[in-house]
Amino acid sequence: MSSIPEVMVNAAPASQAVRTDHSFQFMARARLRAVFPLFGAWGEREWAGPSWSPAFLYPQPPRDEPGAVFKTAREDGEAVWVNTTFDLEGGRAQYVYVVPGVQAVLIDLCLAEEDGGTGTLVTVRYRRTSLEPAMNAHVERLGREDVASAEEWGTAVNAALGRVNPERPEHGSAQRP
Repeated sequence: MSSIPEVMVNAAPASQAVRTDHSFQFMARARLRAVFPLFGAWGEREWAGPSWSPAFLYPQPPRDEPGAVFKTAREDGEAVWVNTTFDLEGGRAQYVYVVPGVQAVLIDLCLAEEDGGTGTLVTVRYRRTSLEPAMNAHVERLGREDVASAEEWGTAVNAALGRVNPERPEHGSAQRP
């Protein structure tokens, strides 16, 4: 499935913070129950590459659940994350993270089974707010990069699904060419 990018940027004067709001979609070739765990901070390590290394503060041992708190190193500083929603049955995960002096970000993920239950449509929405006017251009650039992430995320998630256990029935169409 191709990405359906959507971008909105508020037109703030240079002395005010900017806010970006955008989303994209891709199809994961497996059932919701197989796909959903990959969107927890801990589960994301399966597909996000070596730079994704969340340091969990809570819970210990690390696991994906509402209220989990962790840190990540980023190009623009250390981010503190909170998992605000992690609902398999509802197909929804949500995170808030803050990079002090740079940005506050709300990420919503909505997952819905499609293709007769063999695929899961993943919709990702990022809302970024700069915390200092000097960071406006940086936040706008990150927003443009986020919108272009659909293909990269889809490829990485589907590759991870194939590695996890491609023989299990919930992987449905993961074996389709």
